[in-house]
Amino acid sequence: MDDLLILDTDAASVLAKAELVDKILQLYSDGKIVITPKVEDELEKPLDYGYRFPNKILKEKEIDTINISKDEKELYRKWFDQILIGKGELESIAVSKQRDAVFFTMDRIAARVAKNKGVTVITFDSIMKRILKDGIIDRKKAEKAIDKIEEKDNRKIDEKKIFTQ
Repeated sequence: MDDLLILDTDAASVLAKAELVDKILQLYSDGKIVITPKVEDELEKPLDYGYRFPNKILKEKEIDTINISKDEKELYRKWFDQILIGKGELESIAVSKQRDAVFFTMDRIAARVAKNKGVTVITFDSIMKRILKDGIIDRKKAEKAIDKIEEKDNRKIDEKKIFTQ
């Protein structure tokens, strides 16, 4: 894949907790994966409480925190009072819109907002399907990663969307 992929906080956290950071880097080896400053701020908060999973994103040399432009900041501020989603998600959507990037989120509401703003959205299901198809991970390891996500994040992943053609 040769796109710019922007992670929101939830997506970055899930990748870190499920130990899938290296897998998504393989998938996007021809592209670039980044986070925005507000996502970085949100990822740093769990560190204050002793959680170390954010370091898998924050210390990854191939995932940069990008500087946002004046236009991106203005778009974020314009949308801030109109759209009720997290700051990291909203900033990521604004940057994705301005840079014609792909937005990766686990949040259904953020995904809907992004799509309504004309942003290309990729979901966890789609990423996992592609990682499996490309042979980056086998089914057993994918199932183990999903189990970790469900346990650590207290969320249900619809495996049918991943494992059926």
